[in-house]
Amino acid sequence: MVINNLCIKHHSTFLHFIPIVAVFLTRTQVITFYRPHIKKFREPIPNDNSQRTNIDHYVIRYADVLLMYAEVLNELNDNDKYTYINQVRQRAGLTPLANLSQEAFREHMYLERGWELAHEGDRRFDLVRWGIYTTRTPLWNPQVFGNIQTNKHEFWPIPQGQIDINPNLTQNPGY
Repeated sequence: MVINNLCIKHHSTFLHFIPIVAVFLTRTQVITFYRPHIKKFREPIPNDNSQRTNIDHYVIRYADVLLMYAEVLNELNDNDKYTYINQVRQRAGLTPLANLSQEAFREHMYLERGWELAHEGDRRFDLVRWGIYTTRTPLWNPQVFGNIQTNKHEFWPIPQGQIDINPNLTQNPGY
């Protein structure tokens, strides 16, 4: 934490605090309220034309590839899975994994992908792919309890315009 001209800045990869309200009491004291803010992909110099900057926006991360490969190796009961997941963990400064059962590794993979790929927009797709979206999401987010329906929210609705164009299409269940 750095105090710089009466402004406190928290430097980390994921969480930065930005001031909401500042009330000046004297020339040397200020009260500032902060709120959490995700700053994982913010450009250092904001502009109105971010698509034409020299900043490369990723499509897929190497850590994502390593975790997917470790997941496949786990399903094949191949112990090389530890080589790939531990590369990701080592980069993050975490202790290596070893000697987990196939089911325990799978359960850990659910968490590992959530931690590593936080705020990247892939979590829902992982949960749907694993078949646990409607059971796990209410545990993590109580606001959706009762609103997520099995055999409905795993799929997106097919746009009515596409159904009108192609009479062979039928709407996904629940829509």
